[in-house]
Amino acid sequence: MKKFALLAAALFSVAPVLSAQTGTLTFVNGGSVTDGHYYVGNYHATLDGSPITINCVDFFHEVNNGDVWTVNETSLLGDLSNTRLAGNSNALDLYKQAAFLTGQYAGKSNTDIANIQHAIWSLFGGVVDPNVNNAAAQSWISFAQTNFDTSNFNYADYRILTDTRVRDGITADNLTKQEFLTTTPEPTSVALLGTGLFGLVPMIRRRRKS
Repeated sequence: MKKFALLAAALFSVAPVLSAQTGTLTFVNGGSVTDGHYYVGNYHATLDGSPITINCVDFFHEVNNGDVWTVNETSLLGDLSNTRLAGNSNALDLYKQAAFLTGQYAGKSNTDIANIQHAIWSLFGGVVDPNVNNAAAQSWISFAQTNFDTSNFNYADYRILTDTRVRDGITADNLTKQEFLTTTPEPTSVALLGTGLFGLVPMIRRRRKS
């Protein structure tokens, strides 16, 4: 019975990945792609100790390797009141467009990745570096605006990670960290994991009897 209790505990420990409202984010590094001035594309971090890929939507704040802070974890399709765009009537569309653009990184050249990143920053009011191909960045914005709501892109998998101090009114100074998008495991994957774990219970019981 003790083994079963441990097994159940292991299963239910997966639940916070999907439902936690806050977490501890540790910034690992900005990845390996730069545009000569900034790191672009996928960044690396841990959330409550688990490795995740994150994408920056916030040009105006900074983060350094090893920084640790508490974030609100907001479903992209949920209540956006704890995000930096809270109160913006276009918030949902902007976060969707940014998520859609992060989905375009795979297989792209470093130049394309840089242009996509600057397109994301531009959506959120970020200043595009004068050395960046602004026309190319704008073409990615147009692509996102045309296709983000007509594609089969799964926005339900996305979370917005926002410094918790933003909700305390600190939104425009250097005390708060950058805002990021990340994806969460699909509920079906967690369900399959649970099915597999519970499937081990009869085996444990039979082994104990023998």
